[in-house]
Amino acid sequence: AISTEMNFFDVGGDSLVGTQTVGLIRKYVPEAPFDLLTKCPTLGMLEQYIQNPELELIHPQFKKDIEEIQNMKIDQIEINMNGPKTVLITGSNGFLGVHLVEAFQKKGYHVICLVRSTTTSDGWKRITQAATSSNIKLNMEQMEIVCGDVSLMKCGMKENVYESIIKRIGLICHNAAYVNWNRSYVDMRDSNYIGTQNMIEFVTSAKVPFLYVSSIGVASTVGGKEIIPNPEIIPYRANGYIQTKWMNELYLNKLREFGYKIGIMRPAFISGNSQSGTSNTDDFVWKFVRLLVNNSLSPIENKMILTPVNLVADAFVESVDKLPIVSNLIPTQRADIADICQIVAKKINGIVEKKSMEEIKAKLTELAQCGNKEVMTLLPSLQMTANVPFEMNYVLENNVDLSETNESLERSVDYLLRVGFFGEQFADGKSKGISRAGH
Repeated sequence: AISTEMNFFDVGGDSLVGTQTVGLIRKYVPEAPFDLLTKCPTLGMLEQYIQNPELELIHPQFKKDIEEIQNMKIDQIEINMNGPKTVLITGSNGFLGVHLVEAFQKKGYHVICLVRSTTTSDGWKRITQAATSSNIKLNMEQMEIVCGDVSLMKCGMKENVYESIIKRIGLICHNAAYVNWNRSYVDMRDSNYIGTQNMIEFVTSAKVPFLYVSSIGVASTVGGKEIIPNPEIIPYRANGYIQTKWMNELYLNKLREFGYKIGIMRPAFISGNSQSGTSNTDDFVWKFVRLLVNNSLSPIENKMILTPVNLVADAFVESVDKLPIVSNLIPTQRADIADICQIVAKKINGIVEKKSMEEIKAKLTELAQCGNKEVMTLLPSLQMTANVPFEMNYVLENNVDLSETNESLERSVDYLLRVGFFGEQFADGKSKGISRAGH
């Protein structure tokens, strides 16, 4: 039997059906956000919202987790900031993850790659495929593969493997996450929030510093500032993924009270490698650009905080000596989406017409209502594109340049053309695109 407590996605819903459902709700509640299901994941919460759209809703588990963090009491710990140059990296076979492996290796670190795989050989295969696709050459003698799942205690490792790791590491960089802007907090809680708690068990045993890959979306919930979220100000409007990052920041900041040395870094929209142009074909920004160009559209004024993946990885490595910190990894120069659309249109002999973002959203909403599947899956993510005046004290004080250039953007467009992202007619038939595995 179906009850009001059941999750929309557990009773047969998916991202496409979810967007169609929200489209139907918008006929009666026009102001309903396209990412409504990330905020009201249960049938009962949806019913409450329709009855009272002004009601700010959040899953009870979210408030319960906040309460548990605030009441947390643990023993003080003394972290060794001068441990061995061996780093454990989670999500190491993802797009950012493999760049983190490369960046740490360049600084002389031995890297233990935690890969969600059943066998070590399959783990090696995933890492090497990710490196090859990203045009990265890793030093295989300077790394090792460990299979594990962050959502499990001790990542599901055997005791001897766990003990071996905590004796050898001097740092943990936690990058693994379930990334889905269309799912709710409770859907991603085990992988993202509980996963972080499980990694902290490694920190507690090894007494090492901890680098956390958060998201600039958390900064959006605190007015763009480089401060930790206030537990009294709940991020009702954030999507489920950002809510998991918000909760982790709250949790990690609490740990600082007990002596943990933690770096919280908030990457903006991660774009392609500034040197090779290799890009994530599952990335929202590039899908948005493709959607615009395919519909001959270009925004009049829409600058986005794009940060090349290799520069983000370098920023993480350079932050190790500066813990504890909270940093917004913001480029000093924002990328103009209109310029990117123009680059793509020129290369494929297309034409784009400049429109305001309001006109563009109206056009995309119309396409969604006509059943355009690509638009349906992207509309919820458009909630993330608002301009916010982000603080960037860390970036400026440390002369960290994370900006795209016209040349780096053109390299990314050329790469995406080669792999057929903008249409198989432009592909070279040899290159293979990168998806969002591992993060």
